[in-house]
Amino acid sequence: MSNISKPHDSLFKDFLSDIEIARHFLEIHLPKELQQQCDLSTLELQNGSFIGNELKQRFTDILYRIKCRKKDAYLYMLIENQSNAERMLPLRVLRYEVDIMQGHLDKGHDELPEVTSLIFYRGKTSPYPYSADILDCFKYPGKKRRGDFPKIPTIIDVSTIPDEEIRTHGSIALLETLQKYIKVKDLCDFAQDIVTKLEHYPLSNDRKKRVFHYMLNEGNCADFDQFYKMIYQYSSKIGEDMMNVAQQLKQEGWQEGQQEGWQKGQQEGWQKGIQQEKFAILNKMLEEGLPAELITKITGLPQDNFHALMKNLKLKPKLNFY
Repeated sequence: MSNISKPHDSLFKDFLSDIEIARHFLEIHLPKELQQQCDLSTLELQNGSFIGNELKQRFTDILYRIKCRKKDAYLYMLIENQSNAERMLPLRVLRYEVDIMQGHLDKGHDELPEVTSLIFYRGKTSPYPYSADILDCFKYPGKKRRGDFPKIPTIIDVSTIPDEEIRTHGSIALLETLQKYIKVKDLCDFAQDIVTKLEHYPLSNDRKKRVFHYMLNEGNCADFDQFYKMIYQYSSKIGEDMMNVAQQLKQEGWQEGQQEGWQKGQQEGWQKGIQQEKFAILNKMLEEGLPAELITKITGLPQDNFHALMKNLKLKPKLNFY
């Protein structure tokens, strides 16, 4: 599975690590004056992160090298994971930019590179509530910029981008739609939009699976069965692909529940690992008279421990393996 602890930016980073998608993203969001100076055909993804371990739950970053006015330059993408914006973010960005410059010198270069930062924001407070200009972080006014340094980062606030505009964004339209609505709309409300974008701009199988994992794990949905039906009605192929991912998630949930429950060796461990929904499914299987052999196959429960588990859960199956 994908990194569930930071699902929003993990999906974002997965998309933007693809140079073709990243180039298209920058064609849309990089300020026009910079696009005129930069050669996007020279875009290269750089390894490493400038985020310290203590902040990795709050930010994710991506660094690209690019030719700008025929010299090496860098485009730094910072992804804000928190729902609450940080007023002193411009200072943090400046520190990262200095680290990028130092890293450039450490490679043997003898002059500082130009670094341009873009901040992708998907917080609850919209529009972005603070200035991205570090000079506005000082207590007293009157501070002056020397030339264009330090540069003001570009804030990309996805919640302020109209849906009509997002639809014109091609290969990143689905990503922006999900980042904009995954926590504020029911999945059923934009199911057709999801299918339309997937049909117009198909993803690789692996990336499509990651998108489905993200939606099913993080999305708001009052009725997932209805959501699956809607997706299938709009596209049977996409519906089948999504159901395969849903089945995989269910199986992983059973396996996680199995491991955690048996390690604890007590009923509360099982209830926490399996969760109430899966407990109800197990009970339903027993009530409908499914053979124990089939139940263990579906759930991944070991046969040797099946009856012990039934006893812990205070169930009394009349089934056996013979």
